[in-house]
Amino acid sequence: MLMRFALAVQFLTRLPCPGPQEPTADDLAHSMAYYPSVGLLLGFILSLEYLLLSWCLPEEPLALILILTLVLLTGNLHLDGLMDTADGLFSGRDLAGMRPIMKDSRMGAHGVTAGVGALLLKYVLLASLAPSSMVPALLSTPMMGRWVMVYSVARHPYAWGDGGLAKVFTDGVGLRELSWASLSAAAALLIIWGTMGLGLFALWLFLGAAIAGWLARRFGGVSGDICGAAGELVEIGVLLSLVVIGRLI
Repeated sequence: MLMRFALAVQFLTRLPCPGPQEPTADDLAHSMAYYPSVGLLLGFILSLEYLLLSWCLPEEPLALILILTLVLLTGNLHLDGLMDTADGLFSGRDLAGMRPIMKDSRMGAHGVTAGVGALLLKYVLLASLAPSSMVPALLSTPMMGRWVMVYSVARHPYAWGDGGLAKVFTDGVGLRELSWASLSAAAALLIIWGTMGLGLFALWLFLGAAIAGWLARRFGGVSGDICGAAGELVEIGVLLSLVVIGRLI
């Protein structure tokens, strides 16, 4: 268990973490069960940063610092996936034409727009949250962003047909990993939000499934970039829903 959690930390973050240097395909696939736990770890780091800085900084610069911290902690991995996915999605090409665009190391206008837009949305939404909701939001957002990655590969095939790292996950991740990831996320939300957490989990589960399903239909499956895009979109959706709920109650 600890070895696979460490492997998930190594794969998803830039945090120093001892673990296997040459993991097997099974180890990589089974480590996805712990992706929400890694998201919770990231949220814990962000929450500590918020608590340390909130006494001396106003909401706007603090929100920006938190977003940049998350980018640094993840090595920009998932935002890069969103940008590559946007370049492919809005290229006007068929599936065969999208793949080389997404693999091109040069970033197109659609990708830049998506990346900047995602960062701006997160900034505005974080800065709009009530102080009492900040720590629960910081804990929940990266956790659900990583949960949808597990859902994506457990429920959808690999998009491109030939071998790729994401194919290891789509072939090896199934109901067991998705169930563990879902139960751990639901339990964490119950602790973070109380009984309201179960309703939030149902809402965000539906949101994640809808986003993952839409992307999979557009691309004929999922890939590493597509999973990263799903994670970024779910994070935005989680923050947006919390802002809306905060306005209504």
